[in-house]
Amino acid sequence: MEALNFVKLLSYGAIGLGCILAILAYLLLREEQRQTSPRKSILNSIYVFMGFSLALSIFGFGAEFWKDSQLTSISEVQEDLDNSRETIERLSGELDEANQELSRIDSKLSSLRDVVNALMEQKEGKVARLKELQPGTSGYSELVAEIQMDLARIDEGIRDAINE
Repeated sequence: MEALNFVKLLSYGAIGLGCILAILAYLLLREEQRQTSPRKSILNSIYVFMGFSLALSIFGFGAEFWKDSQLTSISEVQEDLDNSRETIERLSGELDEANQELSRIDSKLSSLRDVVNALMEQKEGKVARLKELQPGTSGYSELVAEIQMDLARIDEGIRDAINE
């Protein structure tokens, strides 16, 4: 009996305690069998004690099994969480790039709007000037030719601005 290290057995938790109780039940049974006439009430108590130690051992095994399965589940959840973080970081980087591209396009579009508006104002001014001209006045055809060339340049500027 001295060879058993009860402290080491207890370090295994409920399984160790169940083992110690089973050993004690065995020792009690052996002691009761040494009696000339075994007492029924003591035997029943020993059997209850043995049943309790067996139930405690089964509970200990079940708890260890459940703990191992929970550790596996936790590691799987941790792996999924790490994968999700990587995906979020990647998508965040892509979103930042897309926002920068959108900002650059918006800036360019705003600049193009300004250019087109300026060219349209010039064109409207030329059209208004053309409406004020009287066909019978001197220099009418030269002025019309000049305005046509200006309008053609403005149209070309608008096309260039749109194609950028």
